[in-house]
Amino acid sequence: MCSMNAQARIYVWWPKLDADIESNVRACAVCQKVRATPTKLPLFPWIYPKRPFQRIHIDFCEDKKEYFLILDDIY
Repeated sequence: MCSMNAQARIYVWWPKLDADIESNVRACAVCQKVRATPTKLPLFPWIYPKRPFQRIHIDFCEDKKEYFLILDDIY
């Protein structure tokens, strides 16, 4: 619905444009069937590292107002 609204606003406008598009999309059987289909992406396996610190993951974490830097060596 969001992309339809954005595309429609480029070319036309009338009062309650968003509501009209929303009601048409909700009434469309094809739109409802297709909307829940997730995009299928190919899997890309990780290459196993040959030595320490060749591949690392870093993230921040908060616990009770204390902040932590998490470093995970995948080796």
